[in-house]
Amino acid sequence: MELKKKKAYLLGLLAALEALLFLRDYGGYVNSYNSSIFALSYKYGFVSRGLSGSIFRMVDKFLPFDIMNYNGVLRYSQAVTALFMILVWLFCFYIIYKSNEDNYRHIQIVTILIVVFSVPFFSNSYNFGRVDIYLVMTAVLSVLILMWRKAEWLIVPLSCFAVMFHQAYVFMFFNVTLVILIYRFLESDKKGRIKYIILFVLSFAGASALFLYLNFFAHTTDVNVYNNVVEEAIMLSKEDEGYHEALLQHEILGIDPTISEWEHHLKNFVEFPIFALIMLPYIILVIRIFINVVRESTKKIDKLKYIILAMGVVTIVPNLILKVDYGRWMFSIIVYYILIFAFLIAVKDKQIITVLSYETERIKDKPYVVIFYVLPLMVTPMWDVNISMVSAHLAGDLNNNLLHLWVD
Repeated sequence: MELKKKKAYLLGLLAALEALLFLRDYGGYVNSYNSSIFALSYKYGFVSRGLSGSIFRMVDKFLPFDIMNYNGVLRYSQAVTALFMILVWLFCFYIIYKSNEDNYRHIQIVTILIVVFSVPFFSNSYNFGRVDIYLVMTAVLSVLILMWRKAEWLIVPLSCFAVMFHQAYVFMFFNVTLVILIYRFLESDKKGRIKYIILFVLSFAGASALFLYLNFFAHTTDVNVYNNVVEEAIMLSKEDEGYHEALLQHEILGIDPTISEWEHHLKNFVEFPIFALIMLPYIILVIRIFINVVRESTKKIDKLKYIILAMGVVTIVPNLILKVDYGRWMFSIIVYYILIFAFLIAVKDKQIITVLSYETERIKDKPYVVIFYVLPLMVTPMWDVNISMVSAHLAGDLNNNLLHLWVD
């Protein structure tokens, strides 16, 4: 079959896969945590995580009907999720369109993986309506812009807006933008290097300044503000669920929830190694790819480039230590490597494509190759505090039968 037809079939497959995965995992409601965030907006000042609620209110003003209720939150979340799925498909369309005979097979793999991991994540009831969807959209748009190599200045405002949606962007998905900017810097001539270092510095400085302010200085002691936000959260949340008290106390009053989350940490510490063991084939494969590409690089600057790309994911470490949403953290790690490989393949990085071709040829006829097809479906949809249904159940069984660290 000629390449043009292969591309058309793949795009059709990805669209069908998105629809099927959404229908398989759609929970049909927005939980109290995700609905309560819509109550945060800039009508109360420059508050933490206030951008999504502010956009929601702006949309409400332009619509001929009222969406300032739970049904409105549900419909709005459905619309944003549809927009996200369209963006993911367009991302896939762009890199498939740009592919050739040498990299098409690898493009095929990364496009299927990004759909299989991302669509179920934002369809299931744990993460439907979660602000993380804007963070992933920002990362995807940033990669598209850096592949396109036009209007690259948009990276700066995009990075800032993402932090205004949620400060966790700095640790979860900002690494994708930063390491690709470094990659572009190391690949460029003198003029190009000046451009990319400016983009890096402005993006990093803007996102960091907003992170520091929103994380440490955007809280208030005004109880009236808190009570008003609670009233709106109750109005926007599902009646039988109510609002998420701990979230609003943290974002408005600055009350640290760490102590109350200790039991969740215990669950994380048990489930995390189980999930890592399940994903070991992929972990080993990624490690092999980067070791080989560094080994095959003859120039020191190339070795440095690939080491940075391999290690960029370490920005998630503070979240692993301090926070409990391990499902979200593992998802961000997976998205990081998918987007990095998508970028490298799409820009036709010869060393990466050579190593990927070697690795795929090495395992394609092995009996265990089926594991690489089964694992993504087995661990999706990924959750929020718990990582996935499989790893959460195994961790629960281990605790109940041996560890006894918490009581279910």
